[in-house]
Amino acid sequence: MCDGNIVFQGAAPLTQAYFGLVGYTNFSKYSNPADNAMKVLAIDYPKNEAMEKKIQTFTEYYEKNLKGRIMADAAEEEFDIGDSLKARTKAGCCLQFKTLAGRNFRQLKRNPLAVRVRIG
Repeated sequence: MCDGNIVFQGAAPLTQAYFGLVGYTNFSKYSNPADNAMKVLAIDYPKNEAMEKKIQTFTEYYEKNLKGRIMADAAEEEFDIGDSLKARTKAGCCLQFKTLAGRNFRQLKRNPLAVRVRIG
């Protein structure tokens, strides 16, 4: 994302090639693709004309070249989560209580001083 606009969707190793097509080719050979993407997509605030042009370049390239393919791929996929998954997404009150009590117990065990403070 760049200034709230989607500018790339894909695998991390493809970012350098993609940004190279847009016109940004100054990447270190042995650097993390995510770090490179963050450097390229960084916007200085307050925005000036160069930053606005950068945002426009990225968003236009995405709209023309990538968005249509991604939307077409998404339209071909069927996303049916089914009733069984819907039923499992909500935890019952007993499970919630057990989870919270266990978390609280572990926290008190790690910090015995908190027990003294709570008890008095």
